[in-house]
Amino acid sequence: MTTCAVRIWFLALVLILSTGCQTASWYSEGSPVRLTAAMIEETDVGPLRQAVDFLHVAIVKKRASFKIGLENERSWKLMNVRVRWAFLLDNSQVLKGERICSLAPQQRLTFVTEPSEWDGTLSKSFVWIPWGPGDWRVPQLQGRVVEVVIDDKTVARQSEPPDVWQKAH
Repeated sequence: MTTCAVRIWFLALVLILSTGCQTASWYSEGSPVRLTAAMIEETDVGPLRQAVDFLHVAIVKKRASFKIGLENERSWKLMNVRVRWAFLLDNSQVLKGERICSLAPQQRLTFVTEPSEWDGTLSKSFVWIPWGPGDWRVPQLQGRVVEVVIDDKTVARQSEPPDVWQKAH
């Protein structure tokens, strides 16, 4: 090998090793991504329709989504950043979503997730308590979680309650 070829080989080896060390140091230095997540919840109650003489029923549709903010806190580009979210309902139903993106150095990215939807019913009897709230049969949210995964490692997570991710799997 010539001296020039040895130098090029040596520089290539140093470059490969330094890139690998940078990747490994992400997790020892803390999360490379700052995560913010705010939940958006909507409820639509359809019109009450008479089911039988004094019983009226309405369809209730619920939707929930997240407004998610990500910020790359490193000086290099982050590739294949996987953002996963889930809603846990009280009937043990889990509604999940996912998005993959890349973040340039110091880049901020904000997006709203696709809404997760579920429905139920509201029934109301006008014989006994015409002014009462009625009987709601709609699954309620028991928890929510958003997590950021890079290279199969979770680097950021927000959840409420804190153990909801174990229940959602």
